[in-house]
Amino acid sequence: VCLHEAGDLDRTARICRKLMEDDAGRPQLKRLAALQSCRIAVEQSDLSAARAVLKETPDLAGAPLLERSAWTRVLLHIGRRCTLLDDPVLALRFYELAASGRGARTAWSRQAALEAMGLVPRVRPPIGEDLGPELLLARADAWFQLDAWRLARPGYRLAETEVGEERRPQILHAASVCSAMLDEPERAEEYALKLLETAPDYPMLTEVFGAWIESLMRTGREREARAVALDERDRWPAGDYRREPLDFLAASAAFQLGQYGIAGLEFAAYLSNYQSGSRRIEASYSRAVCYLHLRRWDHAMTVLDALLLDDAAGEWTDGALYYRAFCRTTGDAAGPAEAD
Repeated sequence: VCLHEAGDLDRTARICRKLMEDDAGRPQLKRLAALQSCRIAVEQSDLSAARAVLKETPDLAGAPLLERSAWTRVLLHIGRRCTLLDDPVLALRFYELAASGRGARTAWSRQAALEAMGLVPRVRPPIGEDLGPELLLARADAWFQLDAWRLARPGYRLAETEVGEERRPQILHAASVCSAMLDEPERAEEYALKLLETAPDYPMLTEVFGAWIESLMRTGREREARAVALDERDRWPAGDYRREPLDFLAASAAFQLGQYGIAGLEFAAYLSNYQSGSRRIEASYSRAVCYLHLRRWDHAMTVLDALLLDDAAGEWTDGALYYRAFCRTTGDAAGPAEAD
């Protein structure tokens, strides 16, 4: 441990390996060496080595030579490092180790999960069990990274009140996105408005509102989605990066409502205000389709031609080619469709 703290990871790893391979060694010491080996592996971004240690030491969930909270903190550290290295599945394995064999702590974790889902009355955690919420939050982050929204949200719901205020905006952000992705716009709205009240200058506020608005659109509530987008975007001037997703979604909602004249104008304004916007290709394509619905074939052709010359057109290319051919055969534009 001293060598690890001094930064000599390679030497520490060699000592841990000898302890793990010592047939006459104490089982508790072997587990502690395995735990330290996992920590070194993830700190060196060697996830395959960490997996190998877990496979070799299946009873890692129990290192009595470490004080309980210190042992849990090490496992939380390893899991969070795995999450940062984009392996939430491995992170969840370490979190489960942290939760297993914990006696009262395990009971608290289960109790907290049930409370978070509203299945049992809330109780305060036992004295000294302060890592219970931290563990649930870490697991929620891993599930979130896996797009497992329904598994992630209970942890965020609990952590909203059990973890420090400085982390509350990120928790509300994640809880709102989970609800939106589950197509539960009312819950998404609840968390989004709490976030607005808690941290009105939160840098990703519009992304949270965007997820809520898109959930409204997916559930057939386009009018409500457009009203929210129009109302919330006025917090920022046109062209402000924080307003960009709301401008796009306001136009998209108008499109879904069949208001093609309004949608076409708003997509044009989006393209003018955000020339490097994250959804400029989709906006160009949607603008062309608006012109098609309005039977303005020449305007549609102009937009489609520009779109096809854009290297970023990607998945929109086939649709653009189809509509371009449609314009040339059905509309007033000259030239045979076969030329495409």
